[in-house]
Amino acid sequence: MLGENNTNPRYPKNGHPIVFLENKDAYTFVGLMLTTKSHDGMNNLMEFTHFMTHDENGNEYEFKYSGTHIVPVNLLKKLEWAPFTKIGKLTPEGISFVENIVANTEPVYWEEVVNKG
Repeated sequence: MLGENNTNPRYPKNGHPIVFLENKDAYTFVGLMLTTKSHDGMNNLMEFTHFMTHDENGNEYEFKYSGTHIVPVNLLKKLEWAPFTKIGKLTPEGISFVENIVANTEPVYWEEVVNKG
């Protein structure tokens, strides 16, 4: 579902939450990485209003806003890394915010981003 914040339980300490955008194909999906780091302004600071605090049943989401930034790169994520755990969801305002950041960019694997730098 668009705007879900997910984590992979295999990497609870090293992994970053992922905002799901769309399925790409049978093997990958497009997502954005959330982080607490600005990396000298390269990452975009989000706002508290970008995140829902409770699901449709009134249950509080695990994810809590804490100066959260979004890495401005459409990332290809492998479905084989599943299972993923839904820990939050973006508000419509949050979805618009992230879609504007990555508009007109092609999805890439994280390794491609790292190798450019």
